Amino acid sequence: YVRSQQPTKMRRILTGITRQGQRNYQNVRLNLHLPAIVASNSSFVITRGFAGHNKWSKIRHKKGANDKKKAALMGKASLAITAAAKDCGGDMSNLRLQSAISHAKSVQLTKDRIEEAISKATSRAAAEQDFESLRFDAMMNFDGTKIGCVITALSDNRNRTTQQVRHLVSKHGGEFLPTDNLAYMFQHVGWIVVDGVEDEDALMECALEAGADNVEESDDEESDNSFVVTTEEKDLFQVVTALRDASHNVSHFEHRYILQDQDHGGMELSPQGEDELIDFLDKAEEDTEDVNNVYHNAI
Repeated sequence: YVRSQQPTKMRRILTGITRQGQRNYQNVRLNLHLPAIVASNSSFVITRGFAGHNKWSKIRHKKGANDKKKAALMGKASLAITAAAKDCGGDMSNLRLQSAISHAKSVQLTKDRIEEAISKATSRAAAEQDFESLRFDAMMNFDGTKIGCVITALSDNRNRTTQQVRHLVSKHGGEFLPTDNLAYMFQHVGWIVVDGVEDEDALMECALEAGADNVEESDDEESDNSFVVTTEEKDLFQVVTALRDASHNVSHFEHRYILQDQDHGGMELSPQGEDELIDFLDKAEEDTEDVNNVYHNAI
């Protein structure tokens, strides 16, 4: 079945077995929905993002973004650029800064505001600020269904941000959990999007040789010949560099949280639950100045 109907995917599996052994084969098999021809007790490594990410992004996009939401997104993107630029001294070759700029462009932050955010990194005010990345775990209840959430923030005041997130979670009927309490549900990975791929095998060989965990076609219907490459958290930048050096078109890269179990870790919501989740995500964007992402297991 595999040889006759999916030769390219078979090459992908063989590459995974050669480089990473039996465990990685199982990871690839789960992502491709292929039959289990190798026994394994491995937990999964996903390359499609946490469950429902594209779905919820599209639903919220269709509902439209009001001016308050757009302003909040742009403000957070600008702050992320300033924090990254402060760490690297404004070095435009720095990959963390490039990632922040890539995200800012995706929320339509203008060139002038991007440049302004970079210049702020050398200001006296920025020099007095110490930014840190924070993670908060929460168990939400949307119309009777429990949904795990990892909430990330960029903050110069841990106490203020913790209070904001605790209030957000409590207001929406959730339980504020100790950090890393949901480590069994989510893992932190590198996420790379490569557009305009003409030679899948060449992309796969380059990515795996550089240390990537997996490569597969993007499920974004608006992208043409796009692939997603996932890495361990620590390997993101080295894989991005290798792909660029090989002239692959890396359009976006970031660290993100994804589900540990793609096949069984997602939870379906009722229509009422979906509305409650969307309201929670909207409020996280609009009313909490430091929160930059909410990852969840709703599908």
